[in-house]
Amino acid sequence: QNEGIKVRREQIFDHFAPAAREYAYLKHYADMVVATNHERTVANLIAMNEGLSHLDGDSIYEAIKCPTLIIAGTLDRTFPNVPELNRRIKGSALAVIEGAGHAQMIETPREYDAHCLRWLASLGLPAGKDVA
Repeated sequence: QNEGIKVRREQIFDHFAPAAREYAYLKHYADMVVATNHERTVANLIAMNEGLSHLDGDSIYEAIKCPTLIIAGTLDRTFPNVPELNRRIKGSALAVIEGAGHAQMIETPREYDAHCLRWLASLGLPAGKDVA
């Protein structure tokens, strides 16, 4: 809390694969986050992290009843936990992107989209089909 929002810029880069940290659009994204430097932003980040540290065991995972796709990058620092997450969310599907970090949709958008489209098609929801 005492460090403010500027520490968040460093944390953002820590979530990405080393090669992606040089992308101009990622630097722009990090600058936008830092530009939102006001008390509420810091308070929201602190509240989110505190909430995540007090999850109620397996019950949060057992409550997930809808189809779930987990997309994980092998260079995400949380990647070692992915198999356990996949196990806890019953019936979840897992897609892994080699060399991606935490934000695969930014680092490897084509691969990310391809995984999403294949998964949606597996549910009978192919791209372009009206599901409303």
